[in-house]
Amino acid sequence: MNSFYDFGEVELADRLRIYKWADTPFAVSVVCESMPYGFATEWVVSGIRELDNSPNFLLKIQMVVDLQRSELEDSLHLIWVQSIRQLAIYASKNVGIETLPTSMKKIAKEAHMGWHLSAHDRMEHFIGADNTQTQRTARMFNLVKSFGYAQAPSVILDYESWSSHGTVLPSTVNRRLHMARQAGLIPNYKPAKDS
Repeated sequence: MNSFYDFGEVELADRLRIYKWADTPFAVSVVCESMPYGFATEWVVSGIRELDNSPNFLLKIQMVVDLQRSELEDSLHLIWVQSIRQLAIYASKNVGIETLPTSMKKIAKEAHMGWHLSAHDRMEHFIGADNTQTQRTARMFNLVKSFGYAQAPSVILDYESWSSHGTVLPSTVNRRLHMARQAGLIPNYKPAKDS
């Protein structure tokens, strides 16, 4: 059974906005840049990969859409339902690529990553069979790495501090990642640095 949650849009910069939604088991973010004739869009989809039943980067698509600002949000949802969702389903059944290509703008990449962490957290995809903080952090780590971040522990640290509305210490994230590596949940990693 699918559940659809629309989390609206956020202006990232002048002429640059991001639209975000979750369509269980997928998290979708679309960065739209205003152009003279419509919008350049960059779609990023993550979801549960059948191979390991954990959240992972699935696909990125770039295309121009000839739309007015007033029809953009509804049209993006329609494009998702009619076309891109099927590609995401196909991608989730395959191994796919291990990391997101790094061609996107830094502000867009950060917006995509923050949204996908939040969406998978809300859909409880970081909870594994053991339901431990170590397993949760390992699943976050694997998602962040699949987006091409070299310093995944730092991204997790920032997200955990933001989502808990408090401070999460680097030593806490590093300890969980060390235990996860020992348990075979993640490959070797570089520890987060103290701020």
